[in-house]
Amino acid sequence: MYTEEYEANGFPLRKFLLRLIFALIFICLLIWLVPKFTSSRIENNNKTDLSPTKDRTFMSNLEKMQAVGVDYYTEQRLPKEVGKSAKLTLYDMVQKKLIVPLVDRNDKICDMKKSYVKMTKLEKEYLMKINLKCEAEEDYLLIHLGAYKYCDSAVCPKEEITIEEEKSKQKKEVAFGKNTSAKSKIKPSSELAINADEITAEGATNEPTEEKPQWVVGYQYEYKKAIGSKYSDWSSWTPWQHTSCQTKAYGCNDQDPSCLKKVQVFKRKEQVGTYNKEYVAARNKVIYTNSYQKGVCSNYDYISYNNKTYLATAPYSTINNVTSTTGRNIEGWQYNGRKTYIEPPHDTLTTRYIYVSADFSNCRGTCEVAPKKIYDVYTYTGSIGVVTSTTTSGSIKNQYNQTIKINCNQTVNKTVPIYANITTYEKALRKEALYGTVCYASEKTRSLLSQGSIDTKWSNYNDQKLLSNGYYYTGNKRQKG
Repeated sequence: MYTEEYEANGFPLRKFLLRLIFALIFICLLIWLVPKFTSSRIENNNKTDLSPTKDRTFMSNLEKMQAVGVDYYTEQRLPKEVGKSAKLTLYDMVQKKLIVPLVDRNDKICDMKKSYVKMTKLEKEYLMKINLKCEAEEDYLLIHLGAYKYCDSAVCPKEEITIEEEKSKQKKEVAFGKNTSAKSKIKPSSELAINADEITAEGATNEPTEEKPQWVVGYQYEYKKAIGSKYSDWSSWTPWQHTSCQTKAYGCNDQDPSCLKKVQVFKRKEQVGTYNKEYVAARNKVIYTNSYQKGVCSNYDYISYNNKTYLATAPYSTINNVTSTTGRNIEGWQYNGRKTYIEPPHDTLTTRYIYVSADFSNCRGTCEVAPKKIYDVYTYTGSIGVVTSTTTSGSIKNQYNQTIKINCNQTVNKTVPIYANITTYEKALRKEALYGTVCYASEKTRSLLSQGSIDTKWSNYNDQKLLSNGYYYTGNKRQKG
């Protein structure tokens, strides 16, 4: 029968069962929630998803950039101070012909500026950040590099110890009685994480559930290298030869297959011939211009000059027949020989200068100054004075201001020559050198022995020997046969 004591104490078994059920429910909730929370934390903390399910094209592009970065950063290009960085964008790689433009799985070209390889100097090694940004995604890798003895380049990733290598090593150590009870010092790799605590003294391991990605172990990768064209040696430069001044110098890049000839040109001033240079000198000259009839004394000569009539005691018009070849006395005029003048002399009524030639003895090469002038000189031997039309007797003053007595026995009509002053230009020709611009050309040639080609090789992922010898990834791969 129901009692207060019964109500207070209850059924012990029922209470136990209720508590057990609540405990089980709590444990189940805890088991379900903890992995979710942990997985979320891991996803948030790890920005780079390098799982085998990652887009294969994206991973392949990261690998190509890594290979270019390792090969590009030689000792001279590595940052020297701790904390300092050097950056090589995908654009720089393409410009330097280190890689071809990368495309994502949708055949869209990846960002050339925001995709890069950045090398940072740490205390004892280098940290390489490989950032790739494509249209659909962006991610990066962090790789530690060092200058290890086995590197084929300035720096390379540290070699990882695989489980199989560690097993073999530990078996040898056990066989020789070495103590292998201590924890293994295997360094986990980015592709296969190994817990060192799981390696026993006998070399046995608890195999992880994650296997090595097939894109590393199951494929061969295509590498290519451009083999340059082969040429003969350049010939010697040909001797300089005259050429048209329209000829252009031509140079080209020795790596260009069409570069088979080079031309060099120079110009200079030199004599190209001769020409007759004309030297002109102006001077005053008295010449015969006309005549007229006049009644004058028969025993004198008369001339007209500047609208005045002059009486001459000796023949005067005979000077009209004198040339540079006469060179002797003539009636009324005395020959005084040939004379040289720096400046050309001027004629007067009583002195005449007959031009002979120019004297170029003071010139060397081109005559920079006017040459000297050579003349035959004639002086009038009679007296000459102005008369008027009425002067038939009496006296006049001659050119020397001397008195001339006129005795006119008979008046007759005579021809009176008219003289006038003119400015004459006496020319001299001299053969001189003609200078001009002369052009010369010289050339050298070579011949193409063989055309360039592309050498293709298939090998394992990240083959440092090929990469260091100038080969590059093409992005193609195939399954191992």
